[in-house]
Amino acid sequence: MPSKISNRSALVGINSKRQIVLPKKRPNLVASNIKHFFKERSINYKKRLALVGAGVVLAGATVVASFNHANAKSREINAVRQSQNVQTSLEDKKVAVFKGQLQKNEAAMINNWKNKQTNVVYNFNSVLIKDLPKNQIISSRVFFNELTRFSYSKKIFDLKTSKRLYDYCIQKGISPSYMLSLSRFENRHASDGVRVRHNKNIFNIRAKKGELSDDLGFRIFPTFEAGFKAGVDLIASDVYAGGHRKTVSLIAEKFAPKKDGNKTNEYIQNITVQRQKLIDAHLNNK
Repeated sequence: MPSKISNRSALVGINSKRQIVLPKKRPNLVASNIKHFFKERSINYKKRLALVGAGVVLAGATVVASFNHANAKSREINAVRQSQNVQTSLEDKKVAVFKGQLQKNEAAMINNWKNKQTNVVYNFNSVLIKDLPKNQIISSRVFFNELTRFSYSKKIFDLKTSKRLYDYCIQKGISPSYMLSLSRFENRHASDGVRVRHNKNIFNIRAKKGELSDDLGFRIFPTFEAGFKAGVDLIASDVYAGGHRKTVSLIAEKFAPKKDGNKTNEYIQNITVQRQKLIDAHLNNK
């Protein structure tokens, strides 16, 4: 029967010196492999993370550089365009000034030639047709368009009435553009004021002794056409254009004096500006 020692030697082991030797532990290959695997994964993850971070930084730097480059380009283009616009505006102003001067010179030459040919001196501030060149006399169409500009005046003046009033101005030798400007300044061709509509007195003419009038002494007319013609007769009379008051300013001093609370200077300016607008409309519609 073998001894206990010999039996143990088979399990434990006995060296040459008869010493008991415990068996070496076998390596745990599974645990080792798992540890190595995760270590490699960690290293690869860190490397990838570092590469991704570097890529993000590089992309951001590229975007910023591109944005700065685009801004610089945009500023450069805007500066070039601005300089071109300034140059263009200066050139346009020079051309406009040159054209304006040329037109003035041509107009002066034409007027001088007309004066030499006809021995007529034109007075553009006059309300008399004989003192004005033909192109300053507006057409009946422009007369009608202005007379019916407002909603109320459109109701009371038709085309036939407008033509009769235009012909009456021509017959009396009074500029149609002046009479229209005066009518518009007074009450927008009978469109403003209940008294004007009731009296049909477009030019606010004072009544003389024996004439029908209202409580303030303004004359009452049977029709608006009669009221307009009365205004033409008044301007053509010896008191105004038939005498020595032939210009807008001289008529205003008598027709709308400051002593009656009128703004005479404003009256002259408004009449002159409106009259020129009608003449321009006439010239543009030719």
